[in-house]
Amino acid sequence: MKVALVVLIVAVPILALGQSSVPSYHSYNDFLLASPGALKFGLYGFDNPALLTYLRQADLMLTWSDIGGPSSNFIRWGLFAAGPNLGFGMVRQNTYVGSITDYRVSASFGNRSLSTGIAYGWSSGDKDLFNRSTLLTIGTLVRPDRFVSVGFFGTTSLHSSDNEGVVDVAVRPLGNELFAVFGDYALQHTKSLGNGNWSAGAALEPLSGIRFAA
Repeated sequence: MKVALVVLIVAVPILALGQSSVPSYHSYNDFLLASPGALKFGLYGFDNPALLTYLRQADLMLTWSDIGGPSSNFIRWGLFAAGPNLGFGMVRQNTYVGSITDYRVSASFGNRSLSTGIAYGWSSGDKDLFNRSTLLTIGTLVRPDRFVSVGFFGTTSLHSSDNEGVVDVAVRPLGNELFAVFGDYALQHTKSLGNGNWSAGAALEPLSGIRFAA
C-alpha cells in the first residue's frame, strides 16, 4: 500500500460559493498536480473515475491546501483512497460563513488502452449555502500508447439541469512520468463554447513519488 502526503501551496482565490450545484472542476485545482490523465491516477476517481482502471494496488492520499488561509489551519483538505477499479474521495472546506464536505464513490472498467468509469457524489454540511446536490459523473480515458492520453468526463446534478464537461490531454515525450505536458478545458452548461475555463502546465517526477508541477 502506498501512502502519499501532500501539502499544496497556492496563491489564487477560490470560488467557494459558486452558483452551479455542480462544483467546477477547476475549483479542485489546488489538489491536482496536473490534468487527471497526465500522471498515474489523478484524484483516484474523484475527478475522472476511468483512472481507477490503472490502479494495481491500494493507494491512499491525504492532501491539504492553504488556498483558504494558512495550511496550518487545516481548513481545506482532501482524503482519497482507492484500489483496483474502486475509489472513495472526500474534500472538506471550512469558511467563515459555513462548511461543506463533498464525497464521491467511483468505479471503473476497461483496460490500459481504453477505460470507462462512473461516480456518485453527495455532500454534507451547509448544503443550501453552498448550493450542493447529489451528482453523477461518467468518464472515459484513452491511452493508445505510453506517450499520449486523452480523457473526457461529464458531471451532472441529479436535482437540477446543472452540468459540466471536461476534456484533458497529456503528452509524455519520454514515454513515462519523468516529464509530462498537459492541458484541460472545462465547460459548464450556462457558458458558450468559447467561454469555458482552461489550464495547462508541465510536471516533472525525477524520483518515484517526488513530483514538481507548474
